[in-house]
Amino acid sequence: MCELQVKCDSQDDFNLKLNGSSSLHPYHLILASLALHVIVGHGKRSLEESKLRYRILFELLFRNLTDDGSGHLIVGDHNGSLGMFEQMKLMEECGFVDVECVWRERDMFVIGGRRRGKEEIS
Repeated sequence: MCELQVKCDSQDDFNLKLNGSSSLHPYHLILASLALHVIVGHGKRSLEESKLRYRILFELLFRNLTDDGSGHLIVGDHNGSLGMFEQMKLMEECGFVDVECVWRERDMFVIGGRRRGKEEIS
């Protein structure tokens, strides 16, 4: 089990626990459907705290993708503490490329990005 604990501005800590075998990663695809907003928490948080929590999560997911250019993250979610465009911007800041929205209806969306391959880095 991998555990990440981060101190945030609020009274509670941000604990992220991942179960599974470490021998299985890196992954070619990570798919999160209606999950990320639950992991970062439903509570009313400041915009900065929500961004911090999403950044930590995106960085962790990024590190667990293959670095040969075939590692993709696809997120299906709804606007909550952090909207779609803010999440897409954070994905890019965390190193994802080709970040796009592939579907959107009202407050629901599907976005995705790819981890750049080692040979693509100049």
